[in-house]
Amino acid sequence: MLQYNIHLRTVNDFRNYANMIVRFNIAGFVRVRKEEINMYDILEIMSQGPVDSMILNLTKYTPAQIPELEHYMEKANFFNDLNTEDVSNIA
Repeated sequence: MLQYNIHLRTVNDFRNYANMIVRFNIAGFVRVRKEEINMYDILEIMSQGPVDSMILNLTKYTPAQIPELEHYMEKANFFNDLNTEDVSNIA
C-alpha cells in the first residue's frame, strides 16, 4: 500500500483529483478527519468541505504508473509539506 498526504482545497483541486482517478489505474481509500472514504466517492469527499489534509491510501496500482502519478500530483499541487505539518491527528 502507498500513502500520500494531500489536500483538496479548491474546486480546481477537486477537478484535478477527479481527472487523476479516471486517468490512472488505481484503487484505495482516503482518510479524512478520522473517517475512511472510498477514493472514488467524490461527493462524500466534497461533503467534508475544503480538505486541508487527507491521507490517500492506494491499495491497488500499477507500479510502472507510480512515477507518472506522483508527477501528476506534484503538478496539481496536491502534496502537503510533511516537514512543517503535523499529520498525527489526521489518520
